[in-house]
Amino acid sequence: MLFRSEDGTEQKIEFFSRDQLPLAVALVVDRSGSVAPLMHEVQSAAYQALQLLKADDQVCLFTFARNVELLEGLTSNRQRVANRIGSIQAGGGTAIADAVSEALRYLNATAIDSRRAVILISDNQEGSSSVSVSSVVDSALESEAVVYSVKVGNDGGNVLGLP
Repeated sequence: MLFRSEDGTEQKIEFFSRDQLPLAVALVVDRSGSVAPLMHEVQSAAYQALQLLKADDQVCLFTFARNVELLEGLTSNRQRVANRIGSIQAGGGTAIADAVSEALRYLNATAIDSRRAVILISDNQEGSSSVSVSSVVDSALESEAVVYSVKVGNDGGNVLGLP
């Protein structure tokens, strides 16, 4: 049990919270060939996620097809991230698990004192990841990061089994 002193009286510490820490968000945007007809919807979802962040939150932008690319490092400059979202073009395979894994790894290395979240925007049609879904889930749990999956389009399931 942990205790602290408050006004000369020992108090038992029963609850820790990270709620006051800033939020570091990785937007992970699918740019694979399967989302080409949905690219406007994908970009719109990314813009909406960006608008929901608070002023002191930071965001980075990843895109993926067969390969994962960091387009914008962790920043509070929403306009720069929005500009990069607008430049995303579709084409190639799909490596969802690799992309989420890379985003988690990046947040763990760069946002040490922040709460961490990954927002995946995809049609959720996994294709060619080298990382297993169970490994991604383990990484998210170990890093205490929350992973949200925003599904666009009408087909496909939620590959990672996440909300």
